[in-house]
This record gives sequence, C-alpha cells and structure tokens, in this order.
Amino acid sequence: MTDTAPALVAVPASPQPRTDGSALIGPLVLSFVQAAALAGVVAAVAWMGPHVHADATLHKVALFVHLASLVLGFGAVLAVDWTGARRLLGHHGLTDVIDVASRVNAAIWVGYAGLVASGAFLVAAGSAGVSQVGWWGATVIGFLNGR
Repeated sequence: MTDTAPALVAVPASPQPRTDGSALIGPLVLSFVQAAALAGVVAAVAWMGPHVHADATLHKVALFVHLASLVLGFGAVLAVDWTGARRLLGHHGLTDVIDVASRVNAAIWVGYAGLVASGAFLVAAGSAGVSQVGWWGATVIGFLNGR
C-alpha cells in the first residue's frame, strides 16, 4: 500500500456581498409593482361594486363564495398564527412557522381573491365612500407591511 495525499481541488472564491444596498433594488421594485397592481385591482373592484346590480341568484352565489373565501383565507392565516404562537411558547422552531406559511400561502391568496371578487357583487346601495376607502387602505397597508 502506498500513502497518497488527497488531491487538492481549487475552489473559486465567492464574490463579496454588496454593501451599497443595490442587491435590494430588484426585490423592492418587484414589491412596488405588486403593490401597485394589487391597489389597482382593489380600486377597480371598489369602483365596480356600486355599479353592478346583482339579481337574487347571483347575490346568493356571491354571498356563498364570500363566506367560503373567508373561511379558507382566515383559516389559513389562523394556522400560521397558531404555529407562531406555539413557537413563542417554545414548542416549534422558526423553520416550522415558515414551512406552515409556505404551505398555506396559496390558500390565503385564493381566499383574499375570492373575498375581493365576490365583494363586488355584495356592495349595498350607498355603502361606498369613506368606509370603503378606509377598509381598502387598510388592506393595502397590510399587504405592504407583509412584504
């Protein structure tokens, strides 16, 4: 048997991370574009709501979709909140919370989209105004805060 030393492999040096903040420009622009698109959709639905007059059948279907979307989206949010609360108590790690959040992310957005879409058919006469602007403003602020 001969003693041979393991072969040395040249590993290229990793590039130095940028410290000037330019690495954040891409995600910030994408977040801004997403927020602007969401605000545009919400504004279109808020404008459309008082102009659409649904008959009794469409109103019942929209009410069902609205309630089902509320259950789906709010239930998914509660799952993330429950896991986060259990993390604070020391029962789960941060990776568990992130895992649950990534699993229910689609359910949260589908629930939100269903609420917005069906809400256009549920606007009562005369309800558009300051309260609608406040609720939609809170929704956009919540979206921006989540980014």
